[in-house]
Parts: sequence; C-alpha cells; structure tokens
Amino acid sequence: MRGKRTRAWIAGLAGAAVVAGAATAVAVLRTQEEETPPLRIGSAYAPASLDPAVATDPGSRALAGSLYQSLLSYPPGSQPGAEPVPDAAESCGFDGEELTVYRCTLRDGLTFSSGRPVTPHDVRFSVERAIALADQAGDPGPLAGVREVRVDGQDVVFRLDGPDATFPHALASGAAAVVDRQDYEAGQPRTDGQVTGSGPYLLAGYEPGEYAELEPNPDYRGAARVPAQPVTVHYLPAGRLADAWQDDEFDVLDGSLPPEELAAANQGGGDYRVQESAATVTEVLAFDTAGDGPMAEPAARRAAAALLDREALARHVRHDTVEALYALVPVGYAGHGTPYFDAYEDRPSAGDLSRDLRQAGLTVPVALDLAYPAGPGEAAREAEAQLIAAQLGAEGLFDVTVRAHEPGQPRDADAYLTEWWPQSPDPAAFADALLGPRDALGTGFTDPDLDRPLDAARAEPDRSRAARDLAEADRLAADEAPVLPVWQAERLILHRPGVTGADRLTDASGAWRPWELARE
Repeated sequence: MRGKRTRAWIAGLAGAAVVAGAATAVAVLRTQEEETPPLRIGSAYAPASLDPAVATDPGSRALAGSLYQSLLSYPPGSQPGAEPVPDAAESCGFDGEELTVYRCTLRDGLTFSSGRPVTPHDVRFSVERAIALADQAGDPGPLAGVREVRVDGQDVVFRLDGPDATFPHALASGAAAVVDRQDYEAGQPRTDGQVTGSGPYLLAGYEPGEYAELEPNPDYRGAARVPAQPVTVHYLPAGRLADAWQDDEFDVLDGSLPPEELAAANQGGGDYRVQESAATVTEVLAFDTAGDGPMAEPAARRAAAALLDREALARHVRHDTVEALYALVPVGYAGHGTPYFDAYEDRPSAGDLSRDLRQAGLTVPVALDLAYPAGPGEAAREAEAQLIAAQLGAEGLFDVTVRAHEPGQPRDADAYLTEWWPQSPDPAAFADALLGPRDALGTGFTDPDLDRPLDAARAEPDRSRAARDLAEADRLAADEAPVLPVWQAERLILHRPGVTGADRLTDASGAWRPWELARE
C-alpha cells in the first residue's frame, strides 16, 4: 500500500468565479438575442469553475464543453464504446503500432473569442497546464500518462509513458480543452469569471450559482453543430427545480431533480416530454485503504461489502430511478459482469464476520467515519449515507458516523460516498480510472495483481478484447473491495413539446450539447 494521498485542492477553487455579470471581450450579438429568445435550461449543477483545467464537477465540465474546444470530441448519440472524432484537430492518430506516440494536426482557421488565432503552441500550453494543475490538486486526471508534448509545424505530438489505446479519450475530455495562452496562467486557475475559448458558444453573461448566458460563436469551426440560437442556463438548488419547472420557467430540465420528484416526472402526465439518456452515472463507496484507518484492513472492507444492501438504497432512497450495480464497469459496457454479487452473494454470518475483524486486529464494533459530498443532490446522498450506516451497524459490526464533505476540501474520511461521472464512453473510464495507479478517488490502494489487467486493457487497441482484462480487474477488485459500486443511472431530460434535440443533449460520452436544442 502506498502512503495516503492528500488532495491539496487549490484554495478558493469552488465559487472562485465571483465577477457578477462577467462577459467576454468579444462583442455580443444583441440583435440576434432580441430576435431569437434564448432557450432556457434548468439545472442543479452550478459550475465551480469556468477554467476547463480544473473543471472536475459535472456543472463545470458541462459548461466548459460549450465554451472551449478539445482536439477531439464525441458525436451526438455516442453509445458505450464510442470513439471520439476530430474537433479542433483536422486529424489524429498514433504514430506506429506501439501506441506510445500520438499526433494531431490542428484545424486551420480556428479563432479564440479574444480574436487571436488558435495555434499548436496554445494546444501544448493547455495540455501541460492541465497536467500541472492536476498534479497540484493531487488528482491524476485523464492526461496523467503524457510524458512530453511538442509542436511539429501544425502538428502537436504527445509522447506517452506507456502504450495507451485510450489516449484519444483523454484528448476528448474537458481537461484537454484549448485555452488562449495569453489569457491563462500556467500555474493557477483563472478566477476572474472570464472565458477565452473557441467553442460553439461565447459567454455573454455569468452570475456564479445563478445563470450562464451563452451566445452562438460566429467564428466557431469544429465537429459540433453551429448553434441556432442563444441559451441561458439557470442554476437552482435541486429542491427548487421542480417548482420552477411547474411554473414554466424552463424549456428544458437536465434531470437533476430530487429522486422523488424525478420518479414522479418519469411517470409523465404533464405538459412535457421525457427523454432517457444513455449518459451513465454511477455511485460508489470508496475506502481509505492507506494509513492507520480501519479500512486499510481487507477484512473490514469485505465485511462492509457483505453488509451493503444496494437494492434497499435504490428502492427506498432513489425511488427506483437507479439500478443496483454489482460491478465497477456498468451495465451496457463491454466487460460488465456481476463480480460483487458473485463474491458476496453467500454472506458470512455476523459471527464469522466479527471473528474476521478481530483476527485482523480491529475492535468490534469498528468505528467508521463515512462522508458524502455536499452540494447538488446532497439530501439524497445524506439519506443514502444514513441508510448505509444503518446497514453496516445492524449486526453490531460497525459504528458509523455520517458527515458532509465540503467541496474543495481534502478527503479525510474512512469511507466516501460519491457519484462518478465518466469522461468517456470507454469502459476503462470506470474500472481503470477508479483502480490502480490512476486512483481517481484517492483510496491509496495498489496491488500488482490488479494493475496487470488494467495495464493490459489500456494497451489493447481492440477494445472488445480489452473488455476481458477489465472484467478480470473488476473481479479482483471485488475481492479486495477498495471501492464498492452502489448504483447506476441514466439521465432523464424533460422538455416542452415545442423543443427538439433533447434526445441529443447528452449521451454515454458525458458530453453536454445545448447547441442540439432548438424550437420547432
């Protein structure tokens, strides 16, 4: 086990964009706004930052995809296993069969919202900056495998630490979004509420936690549809969204309702339509496996895995808007199985579990600190954490304390309940990102036996074959239990009858495409 990683998040990251009514330096097309009223989208996922290099929360990542470009992106309707296509790049591909050198040719004629041309040097700066900021935050990020970036004429060349067939997905992530190197500092996030990108939209107005006004970018060139009209995203706490929707304040609702409201909305019957998206979100229970905490002992993690009742969580807290999940690779993705069900279907008796805990040197009941993230959806996560605490404590094996974890603070709990929003439709976005060296949840867990299939899956260009390695890693993870899958869900998008394109707003890639929306 390696030492516990402290997540030294950059102070003031969440909510740092405090400039009210900030607008881009580019003149906004106000005449178009007057002629075409903006589409109104309601969401509970308010961005924590407008800087794509530190956009790790769902709201920040969603908005960044509208304001910036990456070299690659995903086409609408991307299903699990989909591959990215060129966006800011004209073309991309590996040099040779070793899968260690990746080359992209930048598209000609791209322009930042500042008016300056996008150059390969901006791409290099953006990627190196994102890597440095991720290192500062103690988060490996999707670009962690990049050893070197160099410019070769109009090409940008990436040299990787090892063979990585999944690297195109890293370049399609928001972490690889291209920013103007004259307007962003290399060593710190941008916090002035301004944006300089080359995405489909310009930021016309922004009030942190309240709204973002998006205007079509007349200079945009890329893979996305050119926006037909402006969009305003309104941010409200989840508990207020349902009332605002009923009051006809939005044309589209992104599904971030409380579970009971979401279940009711899915029944239909109102003046709206429901689109079920393949954008898979999972919830996981991660353990601190390093240091002196109780979950460093495999016996404690296995006992928790045996006691966890996912079906009760899905039914009583989520009102059947999610499905119980028994693998890190979700249903619908190549490599999915039920290893956590298979490993713990025949649950040992409480007496046997108590004996195992004592033999591991633990005092029974085991004192356990369980945290859940504050913010959007906090009420449901608190209810889940309380139910998990009751499940683990029912046999007298654990004594669980539940508390909220504030965004931007280091994770210092024995167990951490969180939603996982993948950054690509490849199954490695779940298994490889959560286990082994990438350790996106900071569990501190490492095991050479587990790393081997993860490394093999990363190096396999045939992703159907890679699925077998990911399934093997999932099976080994179930035995060691550093991370427990809890549930998976698809997003429900609500829209008024006169709105089209809601079925393309999001998908398995996790991309968010408001430019696909239009009025009939």
